[in-house]
Amino acid sequence: MIVNRVNELIEYKEKIKNDNNLEEKIRNEVMYLGYNISYLGTKYLIQTIKFIASHPNENLQKLEKNVYPVIANKYKDSVYNVKANINRANNAMYYECEIKKLIKYFCLETDKKPTVKMVINTILNKISNDTYK
Repeated sequence: MIVNRVNELIEYKEKIKNDNNLEEKIRNEVMYLGYNISYLGTKYLIQTIKFIASHPNENLQKLEKNVYPVIANKYKDSVYNVKANINRANNAMYYECEIKKLIKYFCLETDKKPTVKMVINTILNKISNDTYK
């Protein structure tokens, strides 16, 4: 019984370490793009990406239905506010980030504001590629 409990604690500690590493990778990508880390929408975006990375079967096309409610519940906010704050943070990032950096990061041909889903998908791809290097 003691051995089982110790193994459970080791697994729990490893899970926390992996969660922290994942969040740090996401935060680094978000900061590279120029998101303002003090914005509530940026915090919601990081948590959204982290949730989707931890639940790979979630459909990225149904953020408002499947993911935002989880984030809203976690922070005791509404789904509408989660979505609106993420969109505001995304708009601010677009206007603050260098166009060349956006074009290169998102593999675009011309200047185009990336959608939230595009940001999430690209960051997930970059951190998953980083994981397998």
